[in-house]
Amino acid sequence: MTDKPHEWHRGGDTVSTDPSRLDLDIIHGFLTTSYWVPGIAREVVETAVQHSLCFGLYRSDAQLGFARVVTDYARFGYLLDVFVLEDCRGQGLGKWLISCILDCPSLSGLASIGLATRDAHELYETFGWQRLTVTDHLMMLRRFALAIALAVLIPAAGTHALDEDGSAEEKLSAAAANFRAQGSHEPDAVNLTLVGNLQLQDAPTGDGGAPTVDLYVAGNYAYVGSFSGVLHIVDISDPQNMRTVAEVPLAGPGVLDVKISGDLAAIGVQGPDWGGLVTIDISDPPNPRILTRMPFLEEGGVHNLFLYKDRAYLAHAAFDQGMTIVDLTDPAEPTVSGFWKNEAEGFSNVVHDVFIRDDLAFISDIVPGLGRLVILDLANPDNPVTLSSSPYPEGIHSAWMENGFVYCNQEYGGWHQPLHVIDATDPRAANHGGDTRD
Repeated sequence: MTDKPHEWHRGGDTVSTDPSRLDLDIIHGFLTTSYWVPGIAREVVETAVQHSLCFGLYRSDAQLGFARVVTDYARFGYLLDVFVLEDCRGQGLGKWLISCILDCPSLSGLASIGLATRDAHELYETFGWQRLTVTDHLMMLRRFALAIALAVLIPAAGTHALDEDGSAEEKLSAAAANFRAQGSHEPDAVNLTLVGNLQLQDAPTGDGGAPTVDLYVAGNYAYVGSFSGVLHIVDISDPQNMRTVAEVPLAGPGVLDVKISGDLAAIGVQGPDWGGLVTIDISDPPNPRILTRMPFLEEGGVHNLFLYKDRAYLAHAAFDQGMTIVDLTDPAEPTVSGFWKNEAEGFSNVVHDVFIRDDLAFISDIVPGLGRLVILDLANPDNPVTLSSSPYPEGIHSAWMENGFVYCNQEYGGWHQPLHVIDATDPRAANHGGDTRD
């Protein structure tokens, strides 16, 4: 590993490997809205930068672009997180950045440099990269166990709901109802009891985060998304002896959101090679049948979604794509039936989550500094009307509405941030109702 930074100059622009020049605000700000790591935490970016050979692209002291190489400095390297800020594109800076990386003396002994790209194959091919057509010799060690655990809320002194007959969903509901009947919400009035767990196979490595992504329980089955690109379907009718009944391979690798409506599963997929909406017939859960794969590549895939009536409302959480509306009247042939973007200034339109109730949609705009909770009227399901918005500087990650109040959490600004509560009894004049903390 070299201790001496390398620099290249072209006109008034510079590419440098000097880590002290890197602007982490610029790097994180771009990556968090990128299609490949949307919403990535700043601390993850900081760790990645510390353990990579980084190339910063500068004009005077302003950073315009970035790339990093993970390498052993002897045989192999992997190129990651390459970008040039949008306002600076069209000047050949991206090609120059790549040429500087390949010219770097610290990497001159590498036999191969790998990368993954969704749409820049032709650019990299001009520098000699080739698309892999035979991958049988490639393998991956998956270092994280993927498991799900079923827990039940029971009163500190009460009847164990799992001893009753009925489906797993009914048992859980009975336990929750029993707890609510005690009339107490004090912490010492409730316990979490682990009643079963199941080890799932093909767990992903990820970037150190949780390998499972989303969990949806419907009847006697749990539907589990994962970073391994697989939807796991688990029979939970006997919570102490759960078993996997089906695994549905999907592109991705992020099977990020799972929603169920009757016999239909709608899956949001987001990854470097493919992203979109997948619909699956689950009328017979052990034998699921994929109905369609609907790509949303330019939008960065589908990060979250909400099923309401015969529509799917898609949050892409990448770029400023707003929300896409899909008509699922025929789930085997879905069609895009509408869009929504906030045309007013001061919005990022990076929609991270959608929650809908009573023809009102609650939109979570996630980007710090521009984040807001936006309330929409869905009287016309394909042409939402903006009713109001409430700004929050750290951005809104997701929202839930109950009894006229909206509860909003955040992903940025530190986990000490409060849970925001918004009075939405009048959705046209929603206002901040207070905060809650631990």
